[in-house]
This record gives sequence, C-alpha cells and structure tokens, in this order.
Amino acid sequence: MRRGSSRPSRPINRKSRTFYPVNLDLEGRAVLVIGGGKVAERKIESLIACGANVRLVSPESTARIRAWAAKGTIRWAPRSYKPGHDERGAFLVIAATDDARVNRAASRAAKAARTFINVVDVPELCTCTIPAVVRRGDLQIAVSTGGASPAFSRRVREELEKTFGQGYERHLDLLGRLRAPLREMVKDPASRQDLMTRLASLPIPRLVSRGENSKAVEKVLGTLAYSLSPADTENLAARVVRPVLHPSD
Repeated sequence: MRRGSSRPSRPINRKSRTFYPVNLDLEGRAVLVIGGGKVAERKIESLIACGANVRLVSPESTARIRAWAAKGTIRWAPRSYKPGHDERGAFLVIAATDDARVNRAASRAAKAARTFINVVDVPELCTCTIPAVVRRGDLQIAVSTGGASPAFSRRVREELEKTFGQGYERHLDLLGRLRAPLREMVKDPASRQDLMTRLASLPIPRLVSRGENSKAVEKVLGTLAYSLSPADTENLAARVVRPVLHPSD
C-alpha cells in the first residue's frame, strides 16, 4: 500500500446557489459587454434582439461584431477594460473573456456599482446567470443549472427544441391574438377563462407539425362555437384563426 493511501476518500461537494428566475426588459437599457470573441458575439446578438443599448469594450472583435459597430447597431471601444469606469450607467455587465484577472475585476466593479454582472461560465463571480433558451415566437423556455453545467443546459435545450416545434409558436400567436376580442365577446370572466383554457388545451402544435392545418382550424372554430354566436365565430375565423393557422386560405 502506498504511503497516504489508507486515508478514506472524501466525496467532492459543491456549494449550490438558488437563483431567482426573472425576465428582464432591456429595451433601451445600457448593457456593457467585455470581450470580443465568439462567446461575446452570441451574447451581443441576443442583446440586440432584446433592444438593448450595447456597448462593447475589447481590444479585438470578430468580423460580425465589427460589422454591427460599423452600422451603429452597437458601440465599440477598441481598448482594454477599465474597472470602475466602463460599467458606469450600465444596467447589466457581461464579461465574456478568457482572462481570469479581467473577469474578477469586472465582477468586483459591477458589484460595487450595484449593477447586475454575468461572468460567462464563472457562476461564483455572477449576480445573475443567463440560461439556455428555446424560443418559439413569444414562447420562451429557459433552462438553468445555476451555473453547475452550461453544457448540460445546452443538452436540455436541444432536447426541448425537438419537443417544442414551430406549432407551439403558431398556437401561442393564436391565443395572444384572441385575447382582446374575446374580452369583448365573452363578458363573464369565468366563462372567458374556461374558453381560453379549452383553446390552450387543443392539440394545435401536433396538427400543425403534421401539416394538418385545416383540421387545426376546425378544432379552434368548434371550440369557439360553444361560447360565441355564429357571427362572432366567423368574424374571428376570418380575422384571426385562418390567418394564423392556415394563411394560404
């Protein structure tokens, strides 16, 4: 037996943190991104889609990032990060660098400024983490492991992408468009809630994925007909149901 091998092995533990899930409205808000590589590029792309006012600090950047900067989509300061200066006025800071010193400095400075900080793949330096997301129109399914394994988050996201196809986007779009007119047509809140629940329970995603759009339309109209007059049902069929589920009609 080798020296020291008699000591029993100890399990490897980790401190688990519970994050509060929340969606942030970044429209028009200042977001600082530190780092100009491929990871930063992916973060910036998502921020642009959210309408954020993106400012990048990095000596170098990818061709795509440079194109965004040239168009004025983002602002790029081609220099090194200045802790205690660059995060001023930022609502959120994302550090996407492979420099541990820069990441730690960004975390300290953002926390001192009471600004949300996400350091990619270093959860212990974060005050917020960014989940893997499945997007189907207005439907967003966020997957988070609390920083334990981003790779596992990606795996779960990929599995969810196979389950939640484009039919879910159509179904949610339909429900969203029906809400306002149904508030006018069905005055009783309990009856309206019951109708919306029945509409949400229809197998629209499956029918759309099979190309059975006409059957999907029939299902919706049949459900509406139980609660609405024939005139109101046909009104919604022409204005909402067919345009969303069977636009070729």
